[in-house]
Amino acid sequence: MALSRASVEQLFEQLLEFIRRMSEEEQRAIREGLDEEELAIFDLLTRPEPALTKAQEVEVKAIARRLLAELKREKLILDWRLKENAKADVRQTIREEYDELPEIYDRRIWEDKVERTFQFMFERYPGEIAVPPL
Repeated sequence: MALSRASVEQLFEQLLEFIRRMSEEEQRAIREGLDEEELAIFDLLTRPEPALTKAQEVEVKAIARRLLAELKREKLILDWRLKENAKADVRQTIREEYDELPEIYDRRIWEDKVERTFQFMFERYPGEIAVPPL
């Protein structure tokens, strides 16, 4: 099936319009190969420091993906913010995943990133599960 020049141009214009409507952060997430939540974790890990090489960026992106997936799959249970054991479990999971960060993350930076990530998770993920209607 061959596309006419007009249909190709129309498709191209639709694509350009779609890109214009995307937010800058959505475009950045696509460029970075992360979804918006993973990008938020990546930003916590890289801003304002440390400056990473491209190889280290790849490594940190993988850690951000793994952390978010594990927390969402196993740790962000119903009312996790109200349960001391659940909060400690979330913090410990962050610490364990961040043990894999590149050596450029010295102890001071590492501790800051753990705390900032825990605060982000605490604020962003209340652990409320919607109950379906009967």
